[in-house]
Amino acid sequence: MDWSKVESPVLETPVVDGSKVSVGWNAPLGDDGGEQLVVNMYSGEKVVDSKIIKGSNSKGTAEFNPTATGDYTFKAVLSRSGEKDKESNEVKAEGFVLPLAAPSNLFATSKGNGKMLIEWDAVPEADSYEVSYSTDGTTYSEAVTATDTKQLLSGLTVGTEYTFKVVAVRNNPATKKEAIVKGTATADEIRKWGSVTYGNGHEDGKDTSKDSITGSALDGSVTIKSASGKIVPDSYDGLTFYYTEIPTTENFILRAKVKVNSWKLSNGQEGFGLMATDRLGGSGWNNQYMAIASKVEYFWGAEENRVSTDDTLDKVTHKLGIGSIEKKGLTTDNIKDIEANKTAVIKANFTSKTTPLELRYPDYKNVIGNAQEEVRGTVGDAITEMYMTIQKNNTGYFITYESVDGSYKTTKKYYNPKALEYLDSENVYAGFFAARNANVTFSDISITTSNPATDPAPEERPIELIAVNTKVQSPSATGTPDYTFAFTANCDGKLSIADKDGNFIAEDVEVKAKTAVNAANVVLNKGKNDFKLYFTPAEGYIPGEYMAMQSYETKEIDFTVTYKTIGEAGQSIWVAPDAKGSGSKEDPMSIYDAVKYVQPSQQIVLMEGTYKLESSLKIARGINGTAENMIYMVADPAATTRPVLDFQELSTGMIIGGDYWYFKGFDVTRSANAQKGIQVSGNHNTLDQINAYHNGNTGIQISRLNSTDEYENWPSYNLILNCTSYGNADAGYEDADGFAAKLTVGDGNVFDGCIAHHNADDGWDLFAKVQTGSIGVVTIKNSIAYANGYLEDGTDAGNGNGFKMGGDSMPGAHVLDNCISFCNKAKGIDSNSCPDIKIKNSTSIDNESYNVALYTKTAENTDYEATGIISYRTGFDSDTVARTAGLNVKEDLEPKGTQDIKKIYKTTNYFWDTASKTSVNSEGATVSTDWFKSLDYSAILDGVKSVGTITRNADGTIALGDVFALTDKAPAGVGADFSHDKLTASVSPVIGESVTTGDTSNIAFLLALFLMSGAAIAAVCIYDRKRRIVK
Repeated sequence: MDWSKVESPVLETPVVDGSKVSVGWNAPLGDDGGEQLVVNMYSGEKVVDSKIIKGSNSKGTAEFNPTATGDYTFKAVLSRSGEKDKESNEVKAEGFVLPLAAPSNLFATSKGNGKMLIEWDAVPEADSYEVSYSTDGTTYSEAVTATDTKQLLSGLTVGTEYTFKVVAVRNNPATKKEAIVKGTATADEIRKWGSVTYGNGHEDGKDTSKDSITGSALDGSVTIKSASGKIVPDSYDGLTFYYTEIPTTENFILRAKVKVNSWKLSNGQEGFGLMATDRLGGSGWNNQYMAIASKVEYFWGAEENRVSTDDTLDKVTHKLGIGSIEKKGLTTDNIKDIEANKTAVIKANFTSKTTPLELRYPDYKNVIGNAQEEVRGTVGDAITEMYMTIQKNNTGYFITYESVDGSYKTTKKYYNPKALEYLDSENVYAGFFAARNANVTFSDISITTSNPATDPAPEERPIELIAVNTKVQSPSATGTPDYTFAFTANCDGKLSIADKDGNFIAEDVEVKAKTAVNAANVVLNKGKNDFKLYFTPAEGYIPGEYMAMQSYETKEIDFTVTYKTIGEAGQSIWVAPDAKGSGSKEDPMSIYDAVKYVQPSQQIVLMEGTYKLESSLKIARGINGTAENMIYMVADPAATTRPVLDFQELSTGMIIGGDYWYFKGFDVTRSANAQKGIQVSGNHNTLDQINAYHNGNTGIQISRLNSTDEYENWPSYNLILNCTSYGNADAGYEDADGFAAKLTVGDGNVFDGCIAHHNADDGWDLFAKVQTGSIGVVTIKNSIAYANGYLEDGTDAGNGNGFKMGGDSMPGAHVLDNCISFCNKAKGIDSNSCPDIKIKNSTSIDNESYNVALYTKTAENTDYEATGIISYRTGFDSDTVARTAGLNVKEDLEPKGTQDIKKIYKTTNYFWDTASKTSVNSEGATVSTDWFKSLDYSAILDGVKSVGTITRNADGTIALGDVFALTDKAPAGVGADFSHDKLTASVSPVIGESVTTGDTSNIAFLLALFLMSGAAIAAVCIYDRKRRIVK
């Protein structure tokens, strides 16, 4: 095609029809013309709306709906990759008049004593409003003119129902539109109540039809059923809220009886209760106080029978507990930056804290009854009714929880009465809420207001004392003599370390709060090495507003490091189920001990069998190999079955805090609900041919080890190679992915040759959140995601995206290369708001939602790159409803701002077109079935049920066979290619000779003892012989 001969687009004279302006266009689109036509509407020099047109038509109409009266100009641009844009003529719609709308959302609220407050939403271009009333709906009073969107009418007759008319008035051109609302004047004020569903979990037009409110606070009872949303204490919530407005000039008390009708355990994001906030709707970001039943955690001092800030005490986690939440720090000055996901602004301003209120049951995992399904660890007499109160007074906000019989009551006091005046200085919004599968009734509702001038004076705010928390981050057991003391504390201070003889190996090392410091390097002796640490908090250190450290005296910490070796470097340590031996092949040892004392270059060999483990298998930070001498944990190569690490639903599975480990050939299963199968938190580790299945959360996840770890300590350069993760599901089907690298992930992490299927949530999840910022670039290649969102038996579970590549509109530049996604419950390839993912040579087929979704929520610009995508659907002759319906599911491609659309729309990308029911590239070329050797995956799935697995070759690579393989009919450089030579083979680590006994220091000790004993016996014999000779 000769682009120079393609005609420029031509626009026709606009046609105005009411609020719509139609602009006809003529432009060559398709193989013989442009890839797309963009028709822009200008107001002055500014583009106020654009219509993007693709396909193969040569003429059509672009329709616009201007939002204001004025003159509008229209221009069009025809474009094609690699060519100079062609511009159209300019046409105008002059003198457009926006039709005046009638007032909407009218309310008539009795303010008592014959007064009625009439309110409505603003009407665009209305100069004023006329408000009048009638008793018969025909004859109206003289109108009162209002310039605001509310009007107080007085002198009405108590007990009479009135019809109130509001007329929107525009002066030029002169126009009027009216609407009516009815209301009854009463002697007492009738409080107005409203409702809204908003925030986290409600974005993108998600279905909220199952969220409902029945009843009325005016009638004394309100029931909220919420199927969606989520409670997120360290971010913004999503919930259904039934509320009333209270002027900030008034104090108030809102109290209600809360009855739990039902709830469903998910991931701790379900909840309900009372709330006061300074902002409604929108993103969900606000300042707020909650009296809430949701996930609650705290440290419990059993001896003193109270909550503590000492993190060495037992940590209590209630799946649903009762507490209060304070969120603060948002202002009209920073809210836009916070909603734009500017992490630095959020960290500098926003704080959130949950305080427990129900403290009678620290030994139980759950205190709330009437769960839809049994929740393990629920207290016997579970709470299903309670009273909750939010009070604003001259001191601040008081949150109270009270047992229904009045025998137990706790109050949390917050000392700022103006805390909810930063986003809305005029009103506080107080009421009742529910989120995520909670069904709750609020009754015995009372709300009273009072005048701050006549209320009691404010209480003096006490100082909160914070316990001094310290932690030695280094391991307490090791197989190497060179040892580094890594230390953290929750306050600034000085650290000194002495050995058992009182010799100081570190003195007055400066420690910064919540920052790890390497305080000293020592060489350990064999056996136990006793140390004493002396930490002195910095005098006058203030951990926060109205806070102080509980003590500024020196804290002494006894710490013992056991140094022990098992065999020699390069040798193999053998472990077996229930073993307690020395570590030789003939006398295997405990896997728990092996990971403590292994040396670089050694191999821990797992003998076959099922390891019934009762606690997490932790590889401590500091138990490291090196680049030249990695530590290996591998299955016995001579075994006929794979070793299985079975955590019996009791704990997290494996936690890998060390660096330079190589794991191969075993299974990890049955971690506890909400606990991961494998957590990779170190650096430069490889997981090779590991299977993670039927765990209580994500099968294999990369994320930081400690909550105090900053980016430089986030896990980096880990390789997950030829692993499979399937059937992982948490109780609520909310969180369990096949693989994840999310929230706190450093640079250089790679998934290669992995398969994720039938996981409750997503196949892969690369979620990032604004509070912690962007994660490092993650690469996923040569991998497959299918049937996620369902379990193996077809159970409808959670979200079900194949490759979810981001979150919170945070940039990541993650790479998806040579991957296949098919038959996932939701999207096949999902940017999940990440504005800059890169997709190369990947195939997405028969996913129930979009095969490909590139979009962002709040990022101003996108920078997506895609090449070699085949998005295809096989539903023409399918007896599966979802696949047939999928023929009508288009892609979700939403470039924004500075995005170069030529990085998305190109000849090597074939996106599904619902009009033609085929996959089309930028030149109109289409995909045909003869591009594939086979589209029959019935040997893998029956509908969404698992009927077979994708096998692997002997070297661990995926053996997909002909399924989705491309023929020579397909053009070069498109789609995924799983030919064997394109994939990455697993490595077979060399197993060294077995250790002969356990600790080599014990060998030396026994040998020395043997020799000494022999010498002693010989000496005795010689002495006795001499004595006899003398005699």
